[in-house]
Amino acid sequence: MGTAELAPQDGARAISGTRLNPDERKALQRCERIIIKGAAEFIRVGLALKEIKDRKLHRETHASFEAYCLERFDFKRAHGYRLIEEATAVADLQMSPMGDKLLPQNERQARELAAVLAEMRVEVMRLAAEKAGGKPLTAKLIREAGVELGATKSPNGKLIPNGGEDCVDTPDWLAKAIVAHFMPSGRVLEPCRGGGAFERAMPGCSSLDIRKGQDFLRAEGRWDWVVTNPPYSQFRDFLRKAMEVADNVVYLSLVNAWFVKARQDDIRGAGFGLVEIYEVPVPESPWPQFGMSLAAAWLRRGWEGGIAYTRLKPEERSHDVTETGSQSAGPPAAPARCAPPDPRSPAPGRGASGG
Repeated sequence: MGTAELAPQDGARAISGTRLNPDERKALQRCERIIIKGAAEFIRVGLALKEIKDRKLHRETHASFEAYCLERFDFKRAHGYRLIEEATAVADLQMSPMGDKLLPQNERQARELAAVLAEMRVEVMRLAAEKAGGKPLTAKLIREAGVELGATKSPNGKLIPNGGEDCVDTPDWLAKAIVAHFMPSGRVLEPCRGGGAFERAMPGCSSLDIRKGQDFLRAEGRWDWVVTNPPYSQFRDFLRKAMEVADNVVYLSLVNAWFVKARQDDIRGAGFGLVEIYEVPVPESPWPQFGMSLAAAWLRRGWEGGIAYTRLKPEERSHDVTETGSQSAGPPAAPARCAPPDPRSPAPGRGASGG
């Protein structure tokens, strides 16, 4: 395929009065040569497409970027935008401290990187490299690292391996063990009702159910505790919201998700501290088997002390558990019961993971 100039075509008319000047035409030809050279150079391809889109270098022959991509390179706009996102993610990583030593090696790896929050990409790539253990890095390892760190950018990201949804119901035995350990008191909210395990473990608590249009991220009110298994794809938004509306937060998540810099910055910025990590056994399938430690973490407003690491041993657990052999050092010794629901009902809206 050559790089001769294209004349305006039916259905892809140029925008009148916006012909390219000589420098722009040279830039367009240079970008097109890079793209035609092949997708193996996906970073250069993506950045070249970005320049064409941002500077509207397609305007002389095509009114839209979509029409230009389809006729000139025989791919749809979505593919062009995906290449741009992947290349931008890699280029941004190159500019960050240590990022140039942790770069994806191909487009599949770059695609997984682009699905990660920008501020957590270095940490995700560092963990992926550690998981590789000296062997070649893979897209699967990058995806797993993003899931482990709760760094997925979008609810449409690939959160659960091998298909599945971002809705993982907590078993009753696990919800009961967590509630018995932390003993939340006062006004308590379960913002992601899911299968209802945490709601059953905390009689009288308020709860929200996304399937009924109740959105935690739009909820109004104040609670003493927020206790849930949050949707990992919206983990950061749910944590920020919980720290806005409550003084104590208990979230069930992978252990490593709490120790990345971006997460710690969010916690400190909200005036909270991490009080305890309570490691629990990973439930059996269909719970996702990540091969990583699972824990309920307790955050408290104003906490400036150290972090306790406690553990519910597998042999201590029972499917009919009402209390565990482990006892938290911090929360008040009060029964695991909640105050009546807040009369100010939360606004409708999002948030289902699996209470």
